[in-house]
Amino acid sequence: MATATRPRLLAPGTIKTRFVNVRSVFRAAVRDGMIAVDPTLQVRLPRLRRREAP
Repeated sequence: MATATRPRLLAPGTIKTRFVNVRSVFRAAVRDGMIAVDPTLQVRLPRLRRREAP
């Protein structure tokens, strides 16, 4: 539950969706030679909740 001092946490599925978008930007930057290494390679995402799993 969100309060003034404690913001609501994002669901694992939301985090995954946002991560996939950011990862695609970093992969394009590597492909275009803008950066040498994709910083998302070592990122571990939270596990999906049972009701969110496909």
